[in-house]
Amino acid sequence: FSVTKELDVFDALSLLMKPEGVLVKNEHYMEKMSSLFDYSLELFYDSPVICSQVLIFGSNNVDFFHDPVYDHGVDTFLYGNMHDPETRYDLMHAYRKNLAPKE
Repeated sequence: FSVTKELDVFDALSLLMKPEGVLVKNEHYMEKMSSLFDYSLELFYDSPVICSQVLIFGSNNVDFFHDPVYDHGVDTFLYGNMHDPETRYDLMHAYRKNLAPKE
């Protein structure tokens, strides 16, 4: 969907986000997200109700692979503790960092 001749919906949303913001979208949008954000992550998991599901995360400041994980106190019923270093990466399917670190 186009917002203007130059911008689609994802382009416009990426411009409206706070610098530390995270955009989350379901389905396979890894190519688009990785073209807009410095850090992109694809989570792939099986759901007993709707088969498999994909979530794509994009951010310019949140490094999904290396930044600390916070427990926000939300109970999980399907998956165990994703804050444990042993299980943190279990659902990660793809990760992209698009810019080299600044020297």
